[in-house]
Amino acid sequence: MSSTTLHTPVAVDDAPVATNVAALHARRSDAAYPWLDRIMPGDARQFMYVVGAVEIIAGLAVLVKPRYGSWVVAAWLAGIVINLFTYSGYYDIAMRDFGLMLAALTLARLASIYDPAWRRRRRRPRR
Repeated sequence: MSSTTLHTPVAVDDAPVATNVAALHARRSDAAYPWLDRIMPGDARQFMYVVGAVEIIAGLAVLVKPRYGSWVVAAWLAGIVINLFTYSGYYDIAMRDFGLMLAALTLARLASIYDPAWRRRRRRPRR
């Protein structure tokens, strides 16, 4: 017959674990730590240049044709909100961007009524 015996764990030095945890917390508070940076090509600075270019193009699209550009801006802001909610500590910024996304969706609804759609011009047949 076998019996189960519970053994008391042997005392382990917790100093290396505490050091690793402290290093992890310090690294997570660093602005260059987001998970998105690890899956994008290049470094964070190059990625932010691309982000800036996309935001300028989206702003110009809203200026030229708000009927379509506001949907692009709303989708872009939805991606930002999702990214911020996956990383703790930035919920206030995520909620601000959520409000901006709602404003972009409101603009899209207004523009669907007041901004005419792009239509192809029909060519008149030559006589």
